Amino acid sequence: MKLTRINNWLWAMLLLFLPFTSFPLIGKLFGGSYVAPLSVIPLILLTFTFLIPLFVKEKSLPKEAMPLFLFFGFGVLATLISNFIIFPSHRDTSVFRNNLEAITTLIAGVAFYLAASYSVSDERQLKKSLHWINIGGAFIIVLCFLQFFVWKFLGYYPDSLFGIQGFLTMSNKLYEHRVTAVALEPSWVAHQLNLLYLPLWVAFSFKRVSIYKTLFLKKISIENILLAGGLFSLFATFSRIGWLTFLALLSYLFFRWANRKKLWVKNRFVFFQKIPAGLFALMYWVSIIFIIVLLGCCAVMAMRVFDSKRMASVFAFLAPGSLSLLAWANKIEMAERFIYWGAAFYTFLAFPIFGVGLGNAGFFFESHMHSFGYGSPEIMQKLLFDSSLVNAKNFWMRILAETGLMGFVCFVSWLYVHLKMSMKLEKSSANRLSETLGLAGILLLITFIFEGLSMDTFALPYFWICFGLVLGVKRYTNFQEESETKNKRLIAG
Repeated sequence: MKLTRINNWLWAMLLLFLPFTSFPLIGKLFGGSYVAPLSVIPLILLTFTFLIPLFVKEKSLPKEAMPLFLFFGFGVLATLISNFIIFPSHRDTSVFRNNLEAITTLIAGVAFYLAASYSVSDERQLKKSLHWINIGGAFIIVLCFLQFFVWKFLGYYPDSLFGIQGFLTMSNKLYEHRVTAVALEPSWVAHQLNLLYLPLWVAFSFKRVSIYKTLFLKKISIENILLAGGLFSLFATFSRIGWLTFLALLSYLFFRWANRKKLWVKNRFVFFQKIPAGLFALMYWVSIIFIIVLLGCCAVMAMRVFDSKRMASVFAFLAPGSLSLLAWANKIEMAERFIYWGAAFYTFLAFPIFGVGLGNAGFFFESHMHSFGYGSPEIMQKLLFDSSLVNAKNFWMRILAETGLMGFVCFVSWLYVHLKMSMKLEKSSANRLSETLGLAGILLLITFIFEGLSMDTFALPYFWICFGLVLGVKRYTNFQEESETKNKRLIAG
């Protein structure tokens, strides 16, 4: 009983610590890595007090997670095979240490996923977990509001804020016009919002479900308030990929809503009733796409109005003219990203089956880098002065480069399993809370695809936690359905 209570508190601490992405103590333990979530500490304790004893007792793992375990297996196999590859040298960087760090972060990610799936054993535990997640999300929102308005009213950050930032993160840096909460940089705040908090809050608001009984003005739930605060925080990060990711999420919800309203629109207006069904459908969806593009342009305009210095270059994407791809990317301040992605992709083409092993893609960056990179101050700084390897800065390119087609197929299969699982939960679940988590799983997959274009680490826990919650709900929902079926059979017998 005592151990169960301790595990519950460890799980609560893990969820409360999620906003801290680069905690100095954890960073030192991982050799100065900037990806150092504070939630790793309770995760390690949970692994020994909860996960390992549970696996020893049950002697089984969730079948839905099998593609992920296959991905891990192929990743380790690719790393072992990479010993037969001749690596370009990079100062005193150790291949073995890089391999060990990459495998360790992947193990941590899988542990986050399993901890979430097993900690949610019933609806009561799910509500408790969501409650702690909401508290952590509220903490992010409060800090974002504080940083935003301090900068707006003072025009600078007081030394006290820099001191707090330096104590809670690996850097004491604060960004002009942009919020960082207790993450390393603004884009990391957008990452944690888009991959955990916003999919949950949007799903609860869209389904009009709440885990709390409190309603403001008889209509507004706490999740609605958190969603509003989360959207403001995302906006205040001025993260281009963060905004694009959430725009993709909204587009999906808009398509869903529009699909439900299509028949109503046709029957509502006499003019549309005279048009053939095929032509009406074409006109209808062209109009919907036009509205979404218009909203996207409004979002870009908002970027320029509120932060012209950083976002003005976004308008350049409308007029590439006769520029080459990288020259156009340079015009919108994305050339470096394209070069990182391209180098990782060419590494994959050179080693397409198993890749170059976990953590090793950076060794091949210079040999596979486009020559355009030699004109970039950022890339030359990394090549000439930085001791660490260059990252792919793209989750999908990293998986292809380091685990090849075999690993990529396994990982995508795991995502597909979760998509099917989420869709089934939303459509067939008789429980409104489970249905809402199903929608959150679908939204997470959308945001993960887009956020994966900017982040390439396994260590940040947000998508692991959210996918784990969906799996946990699916597991206890299946158990309840099986129990009800057995009871009906017993009664019938």
